[in-house]
Amino acid sequence: MSYYSQKLENIREILQSNVYPPKFNAKRWKHVKVNCYAYALDLPINDKEKLIFIPGRICDKNAEKVIWTDVTSKVKRDLESLGISYREDDGILYEGEWRIAIYYIPTPHDYPISFHFVRQDDDGFWSEKPSWEAKIRRFLQKTDTPPDLSEYGPKLESVLILSK
Repeated sequence: MSYYSQKLENIREILQSNVYPPKFNAKRWKHVKVNCYAYALDLPINDKEKLIFIPGRICDKNAEKVIWTDVTSKVKRDLESLGISYREDDGILYEGEWRIAIYYIPTPHDYPISFHFVRQDDDGFWSEKPSWEAKIRRFLQKTDTPPDLSEYGPKLESVLILSK
């Protein structure tokens, strides 16, 4: 079985056993090598080759490993392929739903953009995994709007409400 196929199988298994909305649990993520995208979807599955958790790659292993524009449309395609329902944030959360905020990080002229994700946990606080190597961390304010990260570079692109 290929690396990609094995990771997709792992993702589907975890999705079946996960309880949503996700809970902030530092122990669960302690030895897991993933990025903010995997964290936002609550998928603690090592991706040492950094091939899966790039928006658009879950649904299409041949998708580019870089992003030029519109992170949200790639995320939506991934969510559809995983059977995760989503809708635009209207300020109302129903039982079992959680929010993810999708950010893009602008780059000079002809370079691919970067991305970042944060999620709203079951207690209403937002949390993130700042990088592949970093530990997860929590934002200090409980709010229905995602944190403003613009002073660090990321610009908010969209907020989606997810449910399984």
